[in-house]
Amino acid sequence: MSLTLTPERAAVAVEIIADQLYTPREAADFLRISVTSVRHWLRRGHLTAVRVGPRKVMLRGSDIQAAVTAYKAAS
Repeated sequence: MSLTLTPERAAVAVEIIADQLYTPREAADFLRISVTSVRHWLRRGHLTAVRVGPRKVMLRGSDIQAAVTAYKAAS
């Protein structure tokens, strides 16, 4: 499965603060994709997450920006 981030969606990612942690829902909102897509990207290694509890994961803003940059370079 390839990344389905459109250029319009990628432009939104500039609002993300690099050193802040985001929930999968917040990342999905920033990228304008579904939470399911964020979870797929995590499973496939397109995004990385930090486990902050037994069931909770957070995404670094810098990792979200890196995924957007990789998408832009690939397209």
